[in-house]
Amino acid sequence: MGHRAGDTTRVRTSLASRLRRRMWAGAATTSLLCALVAGGLLASSSGQMLPRSAGSPSGTLELAPGTTRLVSLTVNAAPTPPPTPPTTVGTNAKAILGYVVAQLQATTAPDKPSAGHIANAIADLNQAVASKFWVGPDGNHIDDKTGGPVFDRIHDAIVELQAVKKPWPSWVATYVNYLDYSARLLASTLVSDNSCSPKKPPELAAAQKELTNGDSEFDKSHFDEAIGHYKAAWNHADNANGTPCTTPDITLSPAGTLFNVQNMVPGDSSSAPVTVQLTVASGTVTLSETGISSIAGFAHELTLQVVDTTTGKSVYTGALDAMPPKLIDGTSGPNSAWSTTEPHSFTFTVAFPNGASGDNAYQGANAGATFVWSRT
Repeated sequence: MGHRAGDTTRVRTSLASRLRRRMWAGAATTSLLCALVAGGLLASSSGQMLPRSAGSPSGTLELAPGTTRLVSLTVNAAPTPPPTPPTTVGTNAKAILGYVVAQLQATTAPDKPSAGHIANAIADLNQAVASKFWVGPDGNHIDDKTGGPVFDRIHDAIVELQAVKKPWPSWVATYVNYLDYSARLLASTLVSDNSCSPKKPPELAAAQKELTNGDSEFDKSHFDEAIGHYKAAWNHADNANGTPCTTPDITLSPAGTLFNVQNMVPGDSSSAPVTVQLTVASGTVTLSETGISSIAGFAHELTLQVVDTTTGKSVYTGALDAMPPKLIDGTSGPNSAWSTTEPHSFTFTVAFPNGASGDNAYQGANAGATFVWSRT
């Protein structure tokens, strides 16, 4: 069967980043046709459902002859650089706090008063990691009713470390940075958890503002004051009473938004699911990329992973701007056609690698591409 003109489904991605200076962090998730938060920052969704024939699975893009559909993904970077995580621990707030405790226990104080401040900081952090405050397995969630003291003890530990005799040993700034990062991660995670369909949108907006305020204070070296803003962001996010952006329902904003991620920084990754199904007749399906845009080579710095979760096969892993056309296997085997009864679910993940050399060169950079499903 020959290629049918216009027989495509397109997914548009646009990635933007305004990177500043050298400190970046964050972790987030995104979902299909939700505008959301990378690095835990706000987003919203709007629009109408894509047309589907009766009986088609919810959230399915249908590749019927002569049809095209366009949806997009956008990412914008934070205006102010937040703190960074320790590369040896990663993005687990509780593990980072424990890591700092272990490092402080092995640290030689410059004098006796400083030794007292270090001991006090260790005691504060041991209280912060008490199991009664933490929920879930990821180390990034604290109890929404009783978890507030975690921020308070992190704040107190920072105050103690800042009281170490000056000139500060280099480890003071390092560990203070890690502590600010852990507090920010707790806040940004809860913002992500409530980014879609918040019952109180102003609270979500307030959480976003407090994250930005915290980053601004951190950028001014007001490390203890930043914690207060991160705690406020955490409280506002909880009050927003929203949901994570993880539903596969396909909606289109007026601009055709698939993804709207704000404040992407090194270490962030954002994922979106989409389901594709043939209609009318069986055929082969190819995924390709076109319309690549990139400032300062940003599209080549970003990585893209596409996985067909229906077959469990990786479609592509590599630079965002380098994906060749990919014939996607049907469920019956390599290079096989799809039937009209086998919808395929895909996960697109865009990541900004952490610790890459020359990250600062991408400050203010943008990138984008259009992904097109074609059937034959």
